[in-house]
Amino acid sequence: MKEIADRIFYIEGQNRGRYPDCHSLFVNDDVSVIIDPAGREDVMKQIAAGPGADVILNTHYHEDHRIYNYLFNDATLLVHELDARGYGHIDEFMSGFSVVNSPALKELWRSFLLETCKYRPYDLSGTFTDGFEIDLGHTTLRAVHTPGHSAGHCCFFFPREGIAYLGDIDLTLFGPWYASNNSDIDAFLQSIERLRQLRPRAVITSHGDGLITERVDERLKRYAEIIHQRDEAIMEFVTQPHTLEEVMTLEIVYRKNQKTPDAFFYWDDRLMIEMHLARLLKAGRLQTRGDAYIPAGQ
Repeated sequence: MKEIADRIFYIEGQNRGRYPDCHSLFVNDDVSVIIDPAGREDVMKQIAAGPGADVILNTHYHEDHRIYNYLFNDATLLVHELDARGYGHIDEFMSGFSVVNSPALKELWRSFLLETCKYRPYDLSGTFTDGFEIDLGHTTLRAVHTPGHSAGHCCFFFPREGIAYLGDIDLTLFGPWYASNNSDIDAFLQSIERLRQLRPRAVITSHGDGLITERVDERLKRYAEIIHQRDEAIMEFVTQPHTLEEVMTLEIVYRKNQKTPDAFFYWDDRLMIEMHLARLLKAGRLQTRGDAYIPAGQ
């Protein structure tokens, strides 16, 4: 653990927080809080053994952000109200992802969730909404609703210290991920802009670099730009009619060798491309001709 401000500790996940690991945050105050306890099992067990955590905050319901929730059984477990359904039976959780359209992959993923991600249902202690604050004693933590990655995705901001835990607004070169059924591209862009308005001096992402203290606004702006670049790559491709499957041959999200129909990433890629096409249709930049997409007015 690395103390990055008085009583606020950054916990670097393994492999730079690469899925299914993630970087976490621990606040050892009068009220102690663990945020997204999913990386570094050894550190999580040390914290659970003492000093412990009074509150668990999950940025959202995805499996790689709650792996070690169970180590803090006596803690108050809170999540944004729009993601609360993701804490029930594993079948209900899985229904939010398009990979379930493949029976074979569905069973592989179920095994992965149970064995690697230690999936289990949780009885939430409660839910919160945008602006929820906790006075921890010497510091204050505020929930900032930042939907897009999921409907209830939240960041956690420490206004006194100017530190924000960004969750899966992870500022990686891969770019924003919006491949669950309650993801939303436009909401994602609005959330990034909202974070820019906060002007944090330092941020912690769940994956990738983790602790970022330099050029934070530039990184946020560049991250949002990746979405627009994906839009433009599609527009450049569909000067002639192309179907969804043909648009998927582009490598604007995943590489071709990652998204054969028997691969998990095929379904993520498909849903994300579908969302871009729907966004471009809504903006009046594309139209359909049969099952193909063409520029509007063509």
